[in-house]
Amino acid sequence: MASLDVLLVMALKEESQGQFEAAGLNPFYCGMGAAQAAHYLTRWIFEHQPKQIINLGTAGSRLISTGSLVECTSFIQRVPHSFLPLPSTAIEVKPMTKLKAVRCGSADFVEPDVPITKCEIFDMESYAMAFVCQRMNVKFNAVKYISDQSNKNTMQDWKKNLKLSAAELLSCYREII
Repeated sequence: MASLDVLLVMALKEESQGQFEAAGLNPFYCGMGAAQAAHYLTRWIFEHQPKQIINLGTAGSRLISTGSLVECTSFIQRVPHSFLPLPSTAIEVKPMTKLKAVRCGSADFVEPDVPITKCEIFDMESYAMAFVCQRMNVKFNAVKYISDQSNKNTMQDWKKNLKLSAAELLSCYREII
C-alpha cells in the first residue's frame, strides 16, 4: 500500500484533457455519479491512506457565470422531485483557497429546472466524496470550473469548455500544492 498525502480526484479523463498527466500529475478518475465516486474513493482511501482528497472538476450553475472557478465549502444531495422531499444534511468543509465559496448540490442527473435543493452549483459526485471523507476522517476540498448553465445546451457547453476548464483547474491546483 502506497501512502499519498494528497489524492487528486477527478470524475472523468475528459476533465483533465491530458493536461494534468502532461504536467507529471496522475489524477485518480472515479467515473460519473455518486455510486462510482463513493466506491472508488473508499477503495483509494484504504489503499493510499491520504491525509487529504482534492476533487477538481466541472459543474453547472444558473447563478455563477460560465468560466468561473469556485471552491465548494458546502455539499448537499439534490432531490429530483418536490413530492418526495428526501432529507439531506449539508456537509461543510473549511476552504483551502480564496476563491468564491459555494454550496454544491450533487445528484445523478443534470438539473433541468430551478433546483428544489438550495445550492449555487450542480455536479454529480462531490456530495458522495465529501460524505465518504467525513465518515473516514479524511480532509476533503473541491474546486469546480463552471462549464455550463445547466440548460438545454449543457452538453455542448460542457464539451466546448473542457480545454479551458482543464487549464484553469491545473493552474489552481499548482497554486494549492
